[in-house]
Amino acid sequence: MKILKKMMPFLGILLAGTVLSTCGSLPKVIKEPVLSLHSAELTNIDFTGIDLLCKVAVQNPNRIEVPFPKIDWDLFIAEGEFIKGSIQSGDPIKANKSVIVDVSVHVDYLNLYQTIVAMKEASKSGSDEMDYKVALAATFDLPILGQTTIPFEIDGKMPILRMLKFSEPSIAIDTIDFTGVTLLCSINVENPNKFAIPLPKMDYSYSVNKNAFLSSTMTDSGPLPAKETKKIEIKIPIKYAALYAAIASLAALGEADGDLAVTSKSEVPAFAEEEPESLAGTNKLPLLKAPSISFNTIALKSTPQELATGLLNKNAVVKYDVSFTIENKNVFALNLNALTCNLTVNGNSWGNAAAPKTVIGPGKTVTIPLSSSFNATTALQDAVNLASKKGSFTYACTGNATLAGDLPGLKAINIPLNLGGKL
Repeated sequence: MKILKKMMPFLGILLAGTVLSTCGSLPKVIKEPVLSLHSAELTNIDFTGIDLLCKVAVQNPNRIEVPFPKIDWDLFIAEGEFIKGSIQSGDPIKANKSVIVDVSVHVDYLNLYQTIVAMKEASKSGSDEMDYKVALAATFDLPILGQTTIPFEIDGKMPILRMLKFSEPSIAIDTIDFTGVTLLCSINVENPNKFAIPLPKMDYSYSVNKNAFLSSTMTDSGPLPAKETKKIEIKIPIKYAALYAAIASLAALGEADGDLAVTSKSEVPAFAEEEPESLAGTNKLPLLKAPSISFNTIALKSTPQELATGLLNKNAVVKYDVSFTIENKNVFALNLNALTCNLTVNGNSWGNAAAPKTVIGPGKTVTIPLSSSFNATTALQDAVNLASKKGSFTYACTGNATLAGDLPGLKAINIPLNLGGKL
């Protein structure tokens, strides 16, 4: 016991030295965790925004588990700070193990364009991408070392939302007849983005000779696929009766100047404050007018002697010509493809007649002859009397005139004939 008491001071000094030696080596034993990029990808992208998912690998190189760090992150776009966030909790990281930490970032295009001026300028300049950076700071509460912050950065490219591109409208005649015309207006819309985007609403108005005539709105609910161009067609029906009622001076004209104005308002929230896209197109509006068709006269080709002999023998063939006058009131030529006439005189049939094809020039009046014959004895006396100019005669002509022209959209038009009167 006396010996042990004498050794106690020396044992205390030895124990103190051992403790001091161990504590001095502890900082070298605890190592800082290591951060590395596992992956970074755009998980979703549309015209409203982008979802970015960064997967960060956190490695614990120590023989003991360490608490999950607090991870603060900042997203920079075009070197401007846009949004920040943090990850507060997670399971402890086991000794000599790694975990994957998901850093999810949502970028709203509307907020982005309102915050980062460079983004809007890049969109208008035609750029497809812009640089982004995610700056992370992982703060660990480590044994001995205490709070330790480890910085880490992720760089990449982010698609830029770009406005649709429009071509000036082209205006063509879709269909036309004597009652009105339907115009077909075509506008090409290009989506330069890497994702689908909704087609815009289009307001349009059409003026004739500087007089406002009609206006309407066209909507297309379907999206425009990525990197595609779509032709948008607007049909504008114009009834001549309504047009002349609204603008009386047009009734005397053969054509007029048409002006189409189209404004397109984007349905994309990020572009809601942008000025509407304004487009304009012009055309010559044909004011198609039905030709005037009138019956002229009947000219007998059989001589009075032939008619008298035929009447006596009851076997005469009566030959005759009839003629029509057609006035083309249009500024373009009309093609008379067919004209048929079923003629009756004093109620007796004189048979059918047909005219040859004829071109009627713009603003021209032509006489169209038709030749025919009949051998009905019931009508023979009328022919004899007509040749000798005896008695009174009424005629009726029913049939059909078929007209066409070189005007685009003008198909063959049938005009029924129902003419009658006294000779």
